[in-house]
Amino acid sequence: MTMLNRKTIPVLLVEDNDADAGLVEYSLHDSTSVHFPVTRCRSLTEAQSALRRNEVFDIALLDLSLPDSAGAETVKRMRSVAPDMPIIILTGFDDPEFAEQMLNLGAQDYLVKGEADTATISRAIRYAITRMQLASEREKHAREVERLIKEANAANDRFC
Repeated sequence: MTMLNRKTIPVLLVEDNDADAGLVEYSLHDSTSVHFPVTRCRSLTEAQSALRRNEVFDIALLDLSLPDSAGAETVKRMRSVAPDMPIIILTGFDDPEFAEQMLNLGAQDYLVKGEADTATISRAIRYAITRMQLASEREKHAREVERLIKEANAANDRFC
C-alpha cells in the first residue's frame, strides 16, 4: 500500500524518555493502514506550547511522568489546553484503579508501555478519535434538542 492510499493521523507524542519515544515512533511508523506523522515533545510545557501555536494533531499520546508534570495533574493540564483532543495515556504504571481515574479525567484510553504493540496502539488511536467524534456529535444533538424544546415551550407560552 502506498502512502497516498493511507489515511493520515497526526500524533502529538509527549514523552521525555528517548528509548520509549523511539519504540512508539517505530511502532507507529510500522503501521501499514494509517500514516502517523509524529511530533514529539519532551515536556508538558513544550506540548502545550505546540498546541497554543495551533499545530494540528488528531490525538495525543501522553506519558504521565514528565520533567514538569506527573500523574493526574498531567492529564488535567493537557485537557486545559486541548479540551477536544483525544488523549491516550501511555505509561509504565500498570494499575487498573489509576487507569480508571485517568479515564474519568478525560483520557480516552490507557496503555501500558511494553505491552502495546503496533496493532494495539494504532487501534487505540483510531478508536479514541472515533469516541471523541461521537461524543462531540452527541453533545451537538443534545444542544439542538434543548434549543428545539425551548422554542416549542416559548411558542406554547405565546398561545396559552
